[in-house]
Amino acid sequence: GRLRANGGAQTAAPEPPLQTVAQIEKAPPGADAPVRVSGVVTGMDSTRFFIQDRTGAVVVTRTASVPVLAVGDACEVTGTLLTHTKAVEIAPLQVTKT
Repeated sequence: GRLRANGGAQTAAPEPPLQTVAQIEKAPPGADAPVRVSGVVTGMDSTRFFIQDRTGAVVVTRTASVPVLAVGDACEVTGTLLTHTKAVEIAPLQVTKT
């Protein structure tokens, strides 16, 4: 999990529960909530990639911490759901190939 400061000590923050794309799409605008989703990479460009599960697809912003992925790779993404954009998008904290 992620580390969170606690009065000088570091404690692991609990990981958010694994959700489907359909579940995270129901978040209200401005929620910017922690999320975890898994799916298959269906497309990518220089700034983002797209993953899909059986319920839908979501955009994930590319960051330096994102491993090299190819279309067809299965992965799990933990990050922050950005609901202020027109599409549902995740700012990843961790991306793991599965």
